[in-house]
Amino acid sequence: MRPATLKLALAWVLSLVAVAGASRLMLAQASNNADKRIVSGSDLGFMIDSERGGVPTGHFVIRVNGNWVEVKESVGVSRLTR
Repeated sequence: MRPATLKLALAWVLSLVAVAGASRLMLAQASNNADKRIVSGSDLGFMIDSERGGVPTGHFVIRVNGNWVEVKESVGVSRLTR
């Protein structure tokens, strides 16, 4: 086997391994989000993680490019009167 052919075969096998790893990671992330319920409007929702005494607990999410993304709150102190 020529060295050029060997390099091409090795690159092809490495690309298959990389694609398999990436697809496995994406499926694992999708199954994590599939277990949680989202009560939503068109772009704003509430992802229910669990229930405490019949009351849903969770966090707010927004839809970005078709995917639900957790909202990061920014808390700041501001003066209400002058």
